[in-house]
Amino acid sequence: MDWHIKRLTPERAGDFLYFFDNVAFCDNPSWADCYCCFFYFADNAVWGKREGAENREYAAELIEKGELNGYLAYDGKAPVGWLNGDDKTAYPRIMEHPDIPHDEGKKTASLVCFTIDHTRRGQGMATALLNAACDDFALRGYDLIEAYPRRAPKTAAENYYGPLTMYQNAGFTTTAEKEEFTIVQKPLK
Repeated sequence: MDWHIKRLTPERAGDFLYFFDNVAFCDNPSWADCYCCFFYFADNAVWGKREGAENREYAAELIEKGELNGYLAYDGKAPVGWLNGDDKTAYPRIMEHPDIPHDEGKKTASLVCFTIDHTRRGQGMATALLNAACDDFALRGYDLIEAYPRRAPKTAAENYYGPLTMYQNAGFTTTAEKEEFTIVQKPLK
């Protein structure tokens, strides 16, 4: 495939917003209001009241401050895929989740959302994003990378954490089985 992956920066905010405005949820419009802000809210009641325009503005603010991070996949100059990945402590929804333990002694990255252009799924883009994230977090001195694939997604949309087999093929091991998800980790050192 002729695509490349770049880390999200404030200079690429326009690409991120274009992707979420026009590409990310073409086949799942009921999730189009997210703008990948879901993990920045631990309280479902607060999250449930938010509108798309509000999340779009919030995402732009977070990107500008360097607080919404991840990786964009491009085909030429067009963004066609996204992986939200950052320091685990950046995500209130993860940090406050009662079923997700925290190892204070390890610098841990979390991967929380893959969004791939629906016309490009099944071509290895999510795996390429995963590999790029692992390489980048290792270069930045992280000890560990962690993800939370769903145990039984009912739709492709519900598989936004990425499939368990993709993580297993990339060298992740299961550290915990929860009712709705599995916790997988990969050492980076």
